[in-house]
Order: sequence, then structure tokens, then C-alpha cells
Amino acid sequence: MSDVRETIRAWVRDSIERLRQDPIGAERTARIVQRFLDEAGIESPDDLRAPGLARWLREESARKAPRTVRNELAAVRQWSRFLEVEGVLERAPFESIRVARCDGDDGCDAITDEQAEALIANARAECDHDRWTVRSNAPARLAAYCLMLDCGLRIGEVRAQRGDDVDLAARTMRITRDKSRRRDTIPLPRRVVAVLRWLRYVHRVEGRLGERVIPSGPNAKKMRLDLDRGGCRGESGRFHRLRKHAITSRAMQGWDVWRLTRGARHRDPKTTMRYVTPRVDDLRDRHGRA
Repeated sequence: MSDVRETIRAWVRDSIERLRQDPIGAERTARIVQRFLDEAGIESPDDLRAPGLARWLREESARKAPRTVRNELAAVRQWSRFLEVEGVLERAPFESIRVARCDGDDGCDAITDEQAEALIANARAECDHDRWTVRSNAPARLAAYCLMLDCGLRIGEVRAQRGDDVDLAARTMRITRDKSRRRDTIPLPRRVVAVLRWLRYVHRVEGRLGERVIPSGPNAKKMRLDLDRGGCRGESGRFHRLRKHAITSRAMQGWDVWRLTRGARHRDPKTTMRYVTPRVDDLRDRHGRA
């Protein structure tokens, strides 16, 4: 791998085949690294120096959000570690690079019930079974939204779930690729079962029935567009807001903290309680207005 750009393709193949990474995510990460090489003018491993990456990140920070810059740094770091493992570099050169901290997901509230229904309605409207005019990846988006809103799954878990993990007859799903590595089996609500059955039918008709439940899930940009079409303009498109909605809804239904923690698949109840972000109006409607 004399050309440093050839290592990107090898890195993508390794991520997909050995690490079982989502192919779409692996290609997206590879494009970040490729853009860094192009804009920094790097042609050989000898050109890989920390000041070059730091300068590129400063330019990115001038026009992009801090979260995006952190993700770009993580992508380049992963690629440089692969170069170290493959023997292209003696040492990964970018471990000392730091970028400004950004607000985490604790800074965003759960989406409202109206916004949740707007997401579902817009994705469902683009699935016209009678005329067979399925737009874009509408069935996959509909299934992803339902899994996050009704089951509280993370977006990474949604994208990583495989077909043999889902038992539609028993209405259960085995979470085998979750963040906490708990390997839980969760029940599936009726709406989720119906949507997953519809999605499987669509993929079978289109000849795209593969091992993943959702081969092409939504991205944050598409989620913002769905919110806009539902009359929720200017709302944040963070997927974690959907998971917070699921946990908040259960809390408003009277679930105790331990049941909420088990349902969220957290280890610490304190983490779960940070996800409970009801609106003031919801609390007033529940407990009575003063």
C-alpha cells in the first residue's frame, strides 16, 4: 500500500468484513478521510503530520458545527490507527490532536408527541402501496422512526440489527449490537411489527432483501426535512431526541425508575433520568393546572 489513498479502500473492506460495520457508514467515514487528504495535499505517508490535520480542523471549525468537527477528527484517527496496525506507519500521528468540546445529547429535549406523529405521518405518506409509488427510502425511514419512538432503540442499533434477530411471529427483537452489550430481547409493539412486516415485503419485491433489517436508514438531514414537512420547522434533527421521547413517554405513563432503566437498557438509573424531559404543559395536563 505505497499510495496512502489505497489504504482507504483497504480500511473500508476491513471495517465491513472483519468489524461488521455498516457499509453505508464505512463509506461515509472513508469520504471524510479522502476529503482531508485532498484538501491537505497529502500524497504519501511521510506527509502525515499532526500540524497538517490541526490546520485542516481549524478551517473546518470556521464553517461547521463542533460536533461535526469532532466526528471528522474521529474518522481520521480511526484510519491512522489502521495504518499503524498494517505497518504503514510506525505510530498513529494524530492522537495528540484536540478540538473544542461540544454540547452532548443532554442538551436536547425529547421531541413532542405532535412532532413524533409528524415524522411517522410524513414517512407513511411516501409509502403508497396501492399505486406502488414508494419514494426514496420511505419504508426504511418509517421503520427506523417506529423502532426509536416505540422501542427506544438508538440509531446505531437500528442500523445494525439483522434479520435473524427479529421474530415477527413472537413479536420480539434480540438486541445483539447495542451500546451496553446487554444482549436483551425486547417486545415489539403492534405498530412496529406491522411496519417491519411491510418493510420486509418491500425489500423482497425490490430484490433487496438482505441480512440487515434496515439497510438504508434515515440520516439527520432527512429527519429535519420530515420534521419541516410536519410543520415543525427549525427543530433539531438529532436522533437521540426520538429515544428520549420513548423514555419520557413511558415516564409520563407511570413507569417507575427501575422499570424505565431496564426498558432503556441503561446500567445506571441516573443516566435514564436525564432522558426524561417532559414539557411543562404535559406536566400541567397530568397533574392539573393551577
